[in-house]
Amino acid sequence: MIQKLLTTMFAIVPLIFSSCASHTAIEANTSNIQTHIQPGDKVRVVTKDDEETEFVVTEVTDEAIVGESEIVEFSNIARLEKVKTSNLVQVAFVTVLLAVVVGALLVSSAGDNSFGLDGEWK
Repeated sequence: MIQKLLTTMFAIVPLIFSSCASHTAIEANTSNIQTHIQPGDKVRVVTKDDEETEFVVTEVTDEAIVGESEIVEFSNIARLEKVKTSNLVQVAFVTVLLAVVVGALLVSSAGDNSFGLDGEWK
């Protein structure tokens, strides 16, 4: 039972975190990109050939947005979004998640008679 609970909870964590993200569209021209996109920002880019990528920006040059392993030229951007996540929502979610896991473990172990008071298996 506990394992099912934990598996389910950890399966939904990415869904919850992604639902806490907001995407702000940035007009894909040089001055807007250089004004609104900074190193450390997370961006979602759709290129003119419909390839989609999401990455953290390491540099913005005069001609491209650069990530750890990505370089997307401004001229190749069809759609650009800046991704922001709500830290408060994430902290609240993680706190509730931990409380539920700890509570479930305590309830589960309270009814478990496999250990004696001395810590030995029965």
